[in-house]
Amino acid sequence: MRSRPSSQLACTLLLATALIDRAAASGNPSCPCLTTYPTGVDPGAIQLSGKTYAYPATYGLSSCLRHDESKQPFCSNASSAPHWCGQAWCYIDVASCTLTHARSGYFPKQFLYYSYQTCGTANTFDSWFDAEAASGDPSELNKHNLVELAGVVATYVKSTATALEDNEIELRSATNLDCSTPSSCPCLKCSNGSDASAVFGNQSITLGSTTYTTRAGAATTPDTPAAKKDVCLAGIVGEAFMRVAAAEARPDQRLGYLYGGLQDLGTYMQWPGVQWCTKTYDPRFRPWYAAAASGPKDVIIVIDQSGSMRSQQRMDLAIAAGKKVIDTLTEADFATVIAFSSNANAASSKLLQATEANKKTLEAFIGGLKADGSTNFGAALGQALSIFEGTGAASSSCHRVILFMSDGQPTGGTWASGAIAQVKTRAAKLSPAPRILTYAFGSGADFGALKSIACDHQGVAYKIQDGGNIANVMASYYKLLSPLSSPCQVRWTQYTDWLTGQQLTAACLASYKKPSASSPTSCKEGQPGCLLELLAVTCVDMGVMASMAALKANVGWDAFWARVQAEQKQCPKLAIDDAQLQYLRANTSADGVCDAGPRPQKCVTGAGTDTSSSTGGGSALGMGAIIGIVAGSVFVLMGAAFLSWAIKKARPEPVRGHDRGFRPWSSVSTQSASSAQPTQTGIPMAQAVAVPIAGGGYGGGGGGGNCQPVAMGIPVA
Repeated sequence: MRSRPSSQLACTLLLATALIDRAAASGNPSCPCLTTYPTGVDPGAIQLSGKTYAYPATYGLSSCLRHDESKQPFCSNASSAPHWCGQAWCYIDVASCTLTHARSGYFPKQFLYYSYQTCGTANTFDSWFDAEAASGDPSELNKHNLVELAGVVATYVKSTATALEDNEIELRSATNLDCSTPSSCPCLKCSNGSDASAVFGNQSITLGSTTYTTRAGAATTPDTPAAKKDVCLAGIVGEAFMRVAAAEARPDQRLGYLYGGLQDLGTYMQWPGVQWCTKTYDPRFRPWYAAAASGPKDVIIVIDQSGSMRSQQRMDLAIAAGKKVIDTLTEADFATVIAFSSNANAASSKLLQATEANKKTLEAFIGGLKADGSTNFGAALGQALSIFEGTGAASSSCHRVILFMSDGQPTGGTWASGAIAQVKTRAAKLSPAPRILTYAFGSGADFGALKSIACDHQGVAYKIQDGGNIANVMASYYKLLSPLSSPCQVRWTQYTDWLTGQQLTAACLASYKKPSASSPTSCKEGQPGCLLELLAVTCVDMGVMASMAALKANVGWDAFWARVQAEQKQCPKLAIDDAQLQYLRANTSADGVCDAGPRPQKCVTGAGTDTSSSTGGGSALGMGAIIGIVAGSVFVLMGAAFLSWAIKKARPEPVRGHDRGFRPWSSVSTQSASSAQPTQTGIPMAQAVAVPIAGGGYGGGGGGGNCQPVAMGIPVA
């Protein structure tokens, strides 16, 4: 923290007061507030993702106020409202604005822009930890720490999840949906032909928009109800992202993204929006998504390499499937691989933490598999149980799952009744007992035998025909674990940005479909007794708030990082009963329902919190207790934030591109960016330069004493 003479501080306070007075009236002169709406704008009929909201006629006009406070869809609940709900802003005259601003998603057919910065609202990190930004109230510097900043980020992802859940239930049965959400393919706002060509050439001033990419199956077209619903949901996420970006982001100074994926079609959303067309990327199989949806886990992948796997290119497909599962893991997970034919062979004698190096080791083992021999189920499952029995410290101490894939019948007498009973007895002694998911791959697979294994071990059986997508089916294992994990648990992931090589850290949260419109959201304990059905995962990079260098230089870094690691390992679990497990099986296929089980049922009486012990940094908690882990609060940050722009040097850091192939919890990859990049154009880059405001700033005049005019430096592209 820099010190300054008391006379200089007094001058600074006077300047800050002048700035605040002007801002409170009508915004900074460099970005004045609008006093009237453009033609066609009606705040009494705001359209957002297919829903109408009625706001006051003065909403966002004339003066800097907390215009969103207590308003739907984001700010109606004070205890869980995002940080920006308590910050001052106004709609601005974009033609006269040289401060950071963003386009409103509330009026998609009009070019209406708003700004927090014109109202003296500082980025949270700067206002809490920067002496210059907080000079209007220096006492704020001693009130906050980085752990609190993690809480602010948590409120952002929680409020986005809540808005998603509330809107999805209304959109579920809606017809004639027509939402104007910017697409990334083609990204009309990322090319010429609209005002957004300037947006992406000038990221430090106009923050652009969130774009979405829907990666649906060939049978799903943009005109289907499901696709239209996803576009509307992408719109609600986009507005939430834009508000966070407008209040917190400084793209000319640091790298940070807001992003997420929707479960049904794999729709991907990102701020800042870019031109990006892809047929291969699917967020549902990325580490950040699987980690937020399922929590920490021990995974053993069991792959049949018997001679029959030579048929229909099954071995190649199985190799691809195994690698895809490995790619969903983070350092909070532990895993290994077992290949079997006449005998079983493990990649390691114990579970390996899913570091980048260990993941490469496991992928190399999978890549070297060759098809030969018979099909010894007993040897394969016995080896898997031996690894769990000897796990010791090599474990997530949370969920355990075996993914067992075969294309044939158990042969050579290896699956007699005695072997079946022995496997069941050994598995039952483990705590927690592993769930076994089985995959009958190809026309010759014995689905009956594989289904019985899944039914005996609290799992699910999948039947996949030749030519089916075994990789996607196996990599969807987390959908079984998702309803077993208590909701509203923020998960952190660290990854390397594929273009810049910078390490970034993000907070991610899963959201779920509400059983009915009156059901509480998942962060309000959800519907008691009802199975959680995954809706989406959304994430906020800490880089949006502050650069990683600034975070690590802060005295609170160690405490912050301890919290990140603790939350990554926490394992609050839910119990589901047999009827709900049958419901999950029924959603897989009618053949997957276990014959001896109860009737499938989504909502039952008595299902709820798992009271069994849980370690690894967390415990089995009730949903109400989980909500209290990261308590959100609304802070009012009216201050002289503009002063930081007036007297600080800009810290330019080019905004490049997002790591769509996240490398979680890893050091910078040695892989070249060019070899890993998806096809992409129009990536925004910005460079900051200082431009003095005409008139030389504020100060001087009668009674000014030693106070001199201050040149205002505004970062522009």
